[in-house]
Amino acid sequence: MLKKLLPFALLALIVGALIACGASDNTGTAVSSTNAKAAGSSPTASASSQHFKVGQTVKVGDTWNVVVKSVKDSAGSQYQQPTKGTFLEIQVQATNISNQEQTLSSLADFTLRDDQGNSYTETFLTDDAGNAINAPDGKVESGSPIQGTFVYDVPKATKFTFAFAPSLLSSGQTTWDVKS
Repeated sequence: MLKKLLPFALLALIVGALIACGASDNTGTAVSSTNAKAAGSSPTASASSQHFKVGQTVKVGDTWNVVVKSVKDSAGSQYQQPTKGTFLEIQVQATNISNQEQTLSSLADFTLRDDQGNSYTETFLTDDAGNAINAPDGKVESGSPIQGTFVYDVPKATKFTFAFAPSLLSSGQTTWDVKS
């Protein structure tokens, strides 16, 4: 039985490797500000392999335009305070620029790392009114935006990068410097 499955497993492995090596859909390019503001237009991007800045709209593959809208420290709420130093709140908006519905996952598609290479896990946080602060998650219709705020419990005075890699089969990632 194992001998019969071996050719299929090898074929799947080869196809997966070819897809991963040949694609670079996770690497973003800066979108010019005039095109990003034009309604209904498909933005023109300029090639860039650098880290992006807060407020900069970035085209990722042929699927997303993403902007890290703001980054701020937070002391939490009356119900929850940070244990490592501060809550880092990162507000993000992603627009589906493809012609089909897409899914965005805050846990699978985004990563926060410090300058030592440590990754941080999202923190569930509520405001003083008891409302949950939610990261962008779920299905997004073609041409539609989704936005939300990521919250991480992090040490103060640390440099962070925030990365977006929506496809596990594609190489690369799009990275913003969110705190330096």
